Amino acid sequence: MKKNLITGSVFIVTLILFYFGLNFLKGRNIFENDYEFHAIYANVDGLHAASPVIIRGKKVGEVQQVDFTDEKASSLVVSFSVSMDYKIPKGTVAQIVTTDIMGSRSLNLKFPTMVTDAYLVSGDTLQGGQKPNS
Repeated sequence: MKKNLITGSVFIVTLILFYFGLNFLKGRNIFENDYEFHAIYANVDGLHAASPVIIRGKKVGEVQQVDFTDEKASSLVVSFSVSMDYKIPKGTVAQIVTTDIMGSRSLNLKFPTMVTDAYLVSGDTLQGGQKPNS
């Protein structure tokens, strides 16, 4: 009976460590809450889950999911997280940009020119855009 208790305890601890390890490898911190935002696009062109979200070149979050808005696949919704250390002002545009010579894509949060004291809250939808290729 004591062996069964030890075996069960080891199994439960192993499952917990597996869960934390898998989330660590995915780059997620389950102890830290982030803001979650969405943006709608006609074409995401290479953007995928785990792509970085950047503000002026600094990584502040990551793309969580890219999915179709409906069965007709008329547009795509990108769900992404931003660290709670950053407040996103209303009017911010989430641009899909190329970040390196290999063509990796990321979301660049471009703040409006006139920043007010109004900020987005978790769950809001930002305007989506694509930066033209140079």
